[in-house]
Amino acid sequence: MTDPSPADELRAAADKLRALATTPGITPGPWRHDPDTSWNQSPFFGQEYVGAGPAREIECVAGTGPESEPHAVANAVYIAAMHPGVGVALARWLSVEALTWAGDEVHSECSPTTCTLDAALTVARAILAGQAPQDGPERPHEPAPTDTKEQ
Repeated sequence: MTDPSPADELRAAADKLRALATTPGITPGPWRHDPDTSWNQSPFFGQEYVGAGPAREIECVAGTGPESEPHAVANAVYIAAMHPGVGVALARWLSVEALTWAGDEVHSECSPTTCTLDAALTVARAILAGQAPQDGPERPHEPAPTDTKEQ
């Protein structure tokens, strides 16, 4: 038995992630976490939570622990960022990379030169879910343009 090729591994991961993100009954994204509120209904009373849906009809997607526990907030923030829309976008990106790795020239939705960039941008937009990008320690400001004219 031979080891799977990198393209096979990428396809398998994409298939698994796509199946998980589109499981019937999964709560659609985007999901959110509000650090100023805790869930006040059973079964997660007094816990940090991940919610979905309109504010007046919010659905608890996951309870992550008592609001006094630092890990509960961190887990809720992370889970909210990785909603099913992100999973679908990541699966598409993996599929694009599998095609590229296998040397397939099948690019029905994008050009060969921008397919990976388009997939990455789709993931970024799914993670941000309408929020404006923020500069921070993990994302430094772009360097200022330099003057390249000879003096």
